[in-house]
Amino acid sequence: MDARIIFPVNEADWISPIVIQNKKDATEIRVCIDYRSLNNACVHDPFPMPFNDEVLDNVVGNESYLFTGGFSGYHQVRIAEEYKRKTNFMMQWGSYACIVIPFR
Repeated sequence: MDARIIFPVNEADWISPIVIQNKKDATEIRVCIDYRSLNNACVHDPFPMPFNDEVLDNVVGNESYLFTGGFSGYHQVRIAEEYKRKTNFMMQWGSYACIVIPFR
């Protein structure tokens, strides 16, 4: 919550389960939210993102390029207010939802 990635929720229409995974070195764990059921309930975009080679073909020969968003890393894309509560997950301390699109 201090990083402004999640916020507490009192009531939830949708809750995704939490999954515990071992990290590669097996000495630590990673807490993950399993959004597969939410993904299956969503309408899929009929116009997916282009492949990298398509993008590169379109920019060849131009003088300059602009790459945005790479400086700060993850957690930059804000979720629209009406969709935030669909990212709910529950822990022993309460129910939370995401403010930005969760990555990893």
